[in-house]
Amino acid sequence: MNKIFAAIIFMFVFAFFADARYIENVMSDEEIMSKINEMSVKLEGAKNKKEQTEFYEEFARMFFLSGAYDAATNIYKRLLESNPPKKKKAEYYIKLGDIEAEKKSYNTSLDYYNSALALYKKNNDIKKKIGDMFLESNLYGLAEQSFKDILANDKNSDYAKRKLGDIYYSRTIYSKALEYYESINRTYYDKELIIRMAAGYKSLNNLDKAVQLVNDYININPDSDLYLLLGSLYSGLGKLEEAKEQYLISISIDPSNFSSYVYLAAIYLDDGDIQKAEEMLDKANLINSYTAAVDMMYARIAYKKGRLYEARRYAANAVLKSKTPFVKQQAQRMQDYFNKEK
Repeated sequence: MNKIFAAIIFMFVFAFFADARYIENVMSDEEIMSKINEMSVKLEGAKNKKEQTEFYEEFARMFFLSGAYDAATNIYKRLLESNPPKKKKAEYYIKLGDIEAEKKSYNTSLDYYNSALALYKKNNDIKKKIGDMFLESNLYGLAEQSFKDILANDKNSDYAKRKLGDIYYSRTIYSKALEYYESINRTYYDKELIIRMAAGYKSLNNLDKAVQLVNDYININPDSDLYLLLGSLYSGLGKLEEAKEQYLISISIDPSNFSSYVYLAAIYLDDGDIQKAEEMLDKANLINSYTAAVDMMYARIAYKKGRLYEARRYAANAVLKSKTPFVKQQAQRMQDYFNKEK
């Protein structure tokens, strides 16, 4: 049986390496043959079933990492047929579930994970994978229950708290989302979480809390997008000088941050500094000339300068470039207003 299994493995090996450049294009012919010979020696030198099993597991792992999912699946299924101990059996089911997850075959992935969970009913790592699969399938209620089960076994699971927060955030239940987010150990905070928490506070009309949160985070982890976010929060509070300062820091970190230039242009324009506003818009336009926001700002500037024809042209361009109904509506209103002017 072992010889037959080995022959099947080698068939996968040659098929895999023959298509190696199609998958990743990283190995030369010499490297391919060297790898095959190395694996051949290891298999032939295996002293017992344990060493053979380790060899097959390594092959499966290699196939998985390289995207040769069918080959990896066949190996794990064969290993399951060899009547492995309970721990190994659960491990192979999890690996098969991971393969199906990569293939986005979520139902099949869940079947494998549930087979593993049947062997270890209180294993939180398996429950995490099941919860993630429910999330990928937009089955929020089932995902919520999975992560709550994890918290029931481990009240300090930051992973489960984060996922539960994400579930409530996606449902726009911001108070509940923030309840879970705030309970996460701060050492696990990241940029995406800060953005979501700030959006939640903003939706609950707690801009001061959002400002404090972002400030605390960027003092340790400076980031152009977060300075942009902080600027918008200050703008919402009517603190335009503070907002301007954040936008300037944002572009000092990342000179390609398009939105920061647009917001700076708006502030300078409201301050009556048309030259500075145009300077910021020109930089934004060099980064992306296909957005309605820049043309709408140019239209405002042209109108302030008394150049009605230019204002109409920019407004018309903004209508054409609008990508959302709301922006298109605003651009159309601007165009209609300018068209009525004489």
